[in-house]
Amino acid sequence: AGGLKANRVAKWDGTSWSALGEGMNQLVLSIAVSGTDVYAGGLFTIASGVPTNGIAKWDGTSWSALGTGMNGVIAITLSGTDVYAGGVFSTAGGVSANRIAKWDGASWSALGTGMNRAVLAIAVSGTDVYAGGQFTTAGCHASGHFGHYSAPLPSVSGGVTYGNAIGAPIPRFVSGVLLSGAGSVPVSASSSFPNGTYTLSGFGSGAYTVTPSKTGGVNGSISSFDAAKIALHVAGTTPLIGNQLVVAEVSGNGSISSFDAGQIARYVAATGGSGSAGNWIFMPVNRSYASVTGNVTGEDFVALLMGEVSGNWTNAGGRPVGSGP
Repeated sequence: AGGLKANRVAKWDGTSWSALGEGMNQLVLSIAVSGTDVYAGGLFTIASGVPTNGIAKWDGTSWSALGTGMNGVIAITLSGTDVYAGGVFSTAGGVSANRIAKWDGASWSALGTGMNRAVLAIAVSGTDVYAGGQFTTAGCHASGHFGHYSAPLPSVSGGVTYGNAIGAPIPRFVSGVLLSGAGSVPVSASSSFPNGTYTLSGFGSGAYTVTPSKTGGVNGSISSFDAAKIALHVAGTTPLIGNQLVVAEVSGNGSISSFDAGQIARYVAATGGSGSAGNWIFMPVNRSYASVTGNVTGEDFVALLMGEVSGNWTNAGGRPVGSGP
């Protein structure tokens, strides 16, 4: 380049050409730049003596591989810290990826089922990826040499189970729980009927706290029988165990006594002064995330209905407050 030895890749600084290390051993077909980082793709297998299968990164000093790479990269584009590559390959970093793949800084992943023939061009806007090339199908859909891929939105998902289920059925799932995500962009979802699952998506940047809540849905499960169970516990006749000890303490004074039994009796009679009877509490109280940039699964909560000591609550599909009749 400009009389200077530069093997298949070079830099022009406005005045002269310079080599990027020892360059590549085969063709370079695409280049993308982010700050001082230069990404090159092509048919090469070596970059400045470093094994780099089809794609490599120059950091201003040396070349490095992106995992084990792929065979035949024709197009590269960047989005933040993500690198998108297209070409004629069928695997990327050992992962099945048909002609298009994403590098997240640590590993390669496929974009759906990819394309049936070569990808020659890629552009990214937000979570949308556009590709053009020789292909006629994209993600199993007929496509006249052009495709559009929408990346799944980052999400938090899990389920809500009842924590004081005594006797069948076990487990019991709790629907109508409102999961509220407080952060830069508020998000919310309700646990489904009958399996109590939820999925939160649409997160913005930064930290989030997800808090469950539920109003109503007692479903006639609190009765004088629960007050009697507490009375038997206080008398030492039939001690309560496990989460029964949590839901029996409706007075909030730190101990279980006949006063709690009386408050549940008042709840049943709807005379007021019933403490926390009929209220829902959750374990954990909330879950916090420094950020949500991928799919976080298994974020389960346990729901307890205060005053429901006997463990006979069943899910009748109650909805969160404000969700309609």
